Amino acid sequence: MCCTRFTVCFFTLLLVNAARADDSPSLSFEKDVRPILNAKCVKCHGKAKTRKSGDLDLNTPAGILKGGESGPVIVAGKPEKSLLYEKLRKGEMPPPETKIAVTMAEMETLRKWIADGAKMPAGSESALTQHDVIPIMLRHCTACHGRYKQESGLDLRTPATMLRGGKSGPALVRGKPAESLVIKRIAAGEMPPPKKLIEACVKPVEKSELDTLTKWIAAGAPVVNIQPDVATTTPDTLVTDKDRDFWAFRPPRPVKVPAVRDGTRVRNPIDAFVLQKLEAKGLTFAPEADRATLLRRAYYDLTGLPPEPSEVKAFLEDNSPDAYEKLIDRLLASARYGERWGRYWLDLAGYADSEGKREQDLPRPHAWRYRDYVIRAFNSDKPYDRFLLEQLAGDELADYASAKEISPQLYDNLVATGFLRMTPDATWANITGFIPDRIEVIADEIDVLGSAVLGLTMKCARCHSHKFDPIPHRDYYRLVAVFKGALDEYDWLKPEIRPGIGPESIDWAPPRLLPFVTTIERRLWEANNLELPSGRKREPEPKIQAVWDRGEPSPTYIYRRGDYLLPGALVGPGVPSVLTDGKTPFEVKSPWPGAKQTGRRLAFARWVTQPNHPLTARVMVNRIWRHHFGKGIVPTLANFGKAGIPPTHPELLDWLATELANPDRKVGGDVKPWSLKRMHRLIMTSTTYRQSSAITPQAKKLDPANALYSRMPMVRLDAEALYDSLLLVAGKLDERRGGPADVVQARKDGLITPTGTAKGWRRLIYVQQTRKQLPTHAETFDFPQLNPNCVERRDSTVAPQALYLMNNGMVEQLAAEFAKRVRREAGGYPARQVNAVYLIALSRLPTTEEKKLGIEALEKLADEWEKQLTATGKPDRDSAELKALATYCHAILNSAAFLYVD
Repeated sequence: MCCTRFTVCFFTLLLVNAARADDSPSLSFEKDVRPILNAKCVKCHGKAKTRKSGDLDLNTPAGILKGGESGPVIVAGKPEKSLLYEKLRKGEMPPPETKIAVTMAEMETLRKWIADGAKMPAGSESALTQHDVIPIMLRHCTACHGRYKQESGLDLRTPATMLRGGKSGPALVRGKPAESLVIKRIAAGEMPPPKKLIEACVKPVEKSELDTLTKWIAAGAPVVNIQPDVATTTPDTLVTDKDRDFWAFRPPRPVKVPAVRDGTRVRNPIDAFVLQKLEAKGLTFAPEADRATLLRRAYYDLTGLPPEPSEVKAFLEDNSPDAYEKLIDRLLASARYGERWGRYWLDLAGYADSEGKREQDLPRPHAWRYRDYVIRAFNSDKPYDRFLLEQLAGDELADYASAKEISPQLYDNLVATGFLRMTPDATWANITGFIPDRIEVIADEIDVLGSAVLGLTMKCARCHSHKFDPIPHRDYYRLVAVFKGALDEYDWLKPEIRPGIGPESIDWAPPRLLPFVTTIERRLWEANNLELPSGRKREPEPKIQAVWDRGEPSPTYIYRRGDYLLPGALVGPGVPSVLTDGKTPFEVKSPWPGAKQTGRRLAFARWVTQPNHPLTARVMVNRIWRHHFGKGIVPTLANFGKAGIPPTHPELLDWLATELANPDRKVGGDVKPWSLKRMHRLIMTSTTYRQSSAITPQAKKLDPANALYSRMPMVRLDAEALYDSLLLVAGKLDERRGGPADVVQARKDGLITPTGTAKGWRRLIYVQQTRKQLPTHAETFDFPQLNPNCVERRDSTVAPQALYLMNNGMVEQLAAEFAKRVRREAGGYPARQVNAVYLIALSRLPTTEEKKLGIEALEKLADEWEKQLTATGKPDRDSAELKALATYCHAILNSAAFLYVD
C-alpha cells in the first residue's frame, strides 16, 4: 500500500512540475544536468580508462549525443522517447544493486531539459570524419561505383577515390559542397538513379544522410587516422579476468582419473568418472546388456541400420574375448558410418538443397557436394581440427586458382567452405536482396558457427552486449570482420539462380559458384559436352557452392541495435575476448606469398582448432556423448555459457575433451589427435555404454532422470534410421552413394514421397531436402526445418506417426516386399518365417511365446485373407498366406520392438 501511495505521489509531482515547465527558466547542461550524470551515471558510463557499459559515454556532451550500442539516448523535445530518461524513470538505471538512487527533483530536471530541446554547449558535436560518410557511400553508391562496377570511371568507396573522381571530374570539392558533383547529383534526385533502385538493391539517400555528407565536405572533407578496434597487448577493459573465471571459458585442464570402490566394472577411465558419482548416491552400474542387444545398439549408433541375420549369427557365435571390440572396429570402418554421423553434422550446418526464405524455395543444384564431403570426412576419420579448418577457411589453405591441376584435396578444401553457404538465402531476388537481407544471411552464419562449433549463443550480441555472457557488442562485429573477405554486405555475391519467375538483382559481382571441380571430373565433362552430336543436350557444368576470400573487404562498423543505419565504432577482425587472455592480438597473416586473400578466416580457424581452446573439443565430445546416451554431459548442447545448464560430470567432460585434442597413449587404442572414431571406440567399449536399459526400483528412486547414467536410455529410431531400416528389411535399400539428391514427388493427396530407383530407394540422406517440401516420412518423424540449423531435434510421440506407419502406401509396399524376402529365405513354413521376421527386423530370435503367437497369427490371417479372396471369386491359399505374412510383417514394423533400439 505504501509503495502504491508513493508511486501516485511521485507521478502527481511530475505532472505538477510539467505543468509549470513553461514558466521555469531554461536549464543549463553544465550547471543543471552534468552534475546529475556525474553523480549517478558516469561511474559505469564514461569514467576514463574504465569499461563504458553499453558503449555509452555520459561524461561528455559529444558522448551523450553519440549514444551507445542501443542507439541514441536523447531525443530532443521528447523525454518519453529518450532512452536515458526512460531507463531512469523505470528504475532500471542506475542498477538497483548499486544503491544509487535518482531523486524526483533530479528526474524532473532531466525531463525538462530534454523537453526544452536538450541544448548542449556550443561545439559539443563530434567533428565529422570519413567514417561518417563511408557507410553512406557503401549503402547507396558503391553498387555502381565500387569494386566491380565503376560507371563513368568513378569509385566512391574512399575519400581518395572520391577526390580522384571519374569522367566528369572529382566527386567532391573540399570546403565547397555546392560545387561537389556528389552533392549535386544526390540533391537533384539523379543518384542513385530512381530506375535502378530495385534492380541494384539500393535505397534513396535520406535527407539526414545528405546533410551529413554536406557538412563533411563543408568542413574540408577531413580524413583522420582512426585505427580499427582490435585486441592489443593492453588488457581488455570490456571483459575482465573475473568474467573469464567461468568453467566453459577456461581451457580444459588435465584431470586425474578418480578411484572407485568397485573397480571390477571399470573398463576405461570413462567408467571411473561415472561410477564415482553413482557410488556417491549408493548406486552402481546396471547389469551388462545381452549380446544381441549390444549388437543392435552398436549397429544403430554407428550406421543407423540394423544388422543382417548373417551378421547377428556371426557375432553371437564369436566367443573370442575381444569379439565386441572387433565389432566396433568393423562398424567404424563401414561406409554406412559416415552416412549416419555425417547426418548429425549436416543438421548443425543447416544443410538443405534449396535456398529457402521465398515462397519459391529455389534449388541449390550443387549443395550435394558438401553433403558428400561431410560423409567422406567422417568415413576417413579426418581429424576434427582439419575438418573445421577446411570448412572455415578451406579456400585459404592452398592456392587453388594457380594450381595446374585440382587434386581431390584442393577440391575438398573448396567444397568444405559450403558450410558457410548453407543458411537460408533469398538475395537472388531484387526485393529480398537489399543490405538488411544480406546482413540476415551473415547473421545466420554467425549463429550457426556459434551453436555448432563454439557452443555459444552469439545472436544476442548482434544488437547489444550479451545479457548473460561476457560477449560485448564489439566482439560480435570483430567476428563479422573475420568473415568479411567472403561475406560482405557491401560486396555481395548473390545466389547464381535464374528462376524465370520475376525480376532479379543485378549481377555486378562475379557469380557465387566456383568451377574448380577435380581435374578428372572437369576433363570427363569436357569430353562429353564440348562436341555434342545433333539433338543432344549439354550437361550442366560441374560447379562448387563455396565461399572464398576476395580481398579488399569493406570496413566493419559496429551496428548499434543491430541496425546498419546506425554505424558506430570501426572494428577489425578478432575473436571473443572472453575466450582469450584479453591481451593477445589476433594475428592475421597472408595465406601464402602474394596472396590476395586477407587470411582472416584462416587465422580464426587456426585459433578455433588450438588443442587448448576452451570450447572446441568440449563442444564436440559433448555432442558425441549426446548421440550415444540421449543427452549431453552439458544438456544445453549449443549453450555452454552462463545461461546454459552446467555439466553433470565436469571432470569427465574435460577428460574427454583432452583425450580428443591430446590423446594419452596410456589409455590405449589409436592416439591420432582429434580422431572422432577414437572417441566412439572409447565410449562404446566402456561399461557405461554397455549397460542394460532396464531400470531397477533403486535407480528409479535415486536417479529418476538418469542424470548419473545408472542405465542406458530407451532410444526411438529417428526419421533417417526408421526410413532406412524399412528399406533394408524389405530388401529395397539401394546403397548407391553420393551424387545429386533423389528428387521428391508431391502427390495430389499432399504426401511427399522420394523417387525410387531400379533397386528400390536410397538412404534418406540422399533424398532431396528442401526447406519447404520435406518428404512426409521425414516431417512426421521430427525432421528439422533448418532455419538456419538444428542443434538438437525434438523427439515427439504423436498420433500421426502411428497412423503413418499403419496406413502409408509406401510402408505397406515395403511390408509386402519384406514378406517376399522372408518367404525366399524361410520358405513356406510359418515357424521358420516367424524366426526370419524377428531376425531381420529385430536382430534376434523370438521367445517361445512370441513364436507361438506368431504362428497362430499367420494361420488366422491366412484364413481371413482366403475368405476375402474367395468372396472375390479368386480363391488362392498361396496368395492368402503371402498376404497374411505381409500383414504380420507390417504389424512387426509398427511394433515398439522395431521402433526402439533397446
